[in-house]
Amino acid sequence: MRRYRSSIPKVAKEHILATYIAGPQKYKSEYRLGRKVVGVRYFENSGALQSEVPLKDGKRLGTVYFFEQGAVVWSEPHSNGFAHGTARQWSESGDLIGTYNMKRGTGLDLWRCERIGETGSIYLSEARYLKDGMYHGFEWWLNEDQRSVHNECHFWRDHKHGIERVWNVEGRFGAWLS
Repeated sequence: MRRYRSSIPKVAKEHILATYIAGPQKYKSEYRLGRKVVGVRYFENSGALQSEVPLKDGKRLGTVYFFEQGAVVWSEPHSNGFAHGTARQWSESGDLIGTYNMKRGTGLDLWRCERIGETGSIYLSEARYLKDGMYHGFEWWLNEDQRSVHNECHFWRDHKHGIERVWNVEGRFGAWLS
């Protein structure tokens, strides 16, 4: 079951930072206690919450959430600016479809997708290594068959490093130097 428990204090005052070009709907707001920013929220054009990032002294602290159509689809706890603890991902129907663990910003970040069609089964679609809160190591974008990838690259301290390999839908290979 998806639970949303904001880490941004309810008494924090909202300050709208950006609106959508097409209308007056807010796009980005920050939340303050006195002069201190304690969080940032992004909103869909419809007004529905898109993401929430709690902050303390400019660093992430608490649980970061992502939403789709107003429902939580991903949460990741943070401590002292780093992902720390168990991140969770939910399906559109609200079922928990996966988790991964981070320790002070270090671990393997995993993202899953639902197959379209009758089965609605879950598959791993992205995997990337992080170290100290930075992309560091390989990143793979996996195909639904779970036996091949369509994109592979390597990071060194948050910067692409080395050869990026990309395969098209027919499985033909191309490579780019980063």
